[in-house]
Amino acid sequence: MVNLAIPYLKTKNTLKALPYLDSAVIADSSYIPALWETGWAYYLTENWQKVYTLWSRIKALNPKMPDL
Repeated sequence: MVNLAIPYLKTKNTLKALPYLDSAVIADSSYIPALWETGWAYYLTENWQKVYTLWSRIKALNPKMPDL
């Protein structure tokens, strides 16, 4: 699902990317690439609560994740 969202993210078409990204997170809430990309998509929409929730999940899964 994340792969389907990437072309939309590259063109900053976040609203089209988010359904794919949200589905990826629902399917596997421990898949860090999905959490990361979904966090960035919500960052672009300025939904700070979602960003915090998603990136906090990454930190819990991988405390040494760079760039967090």
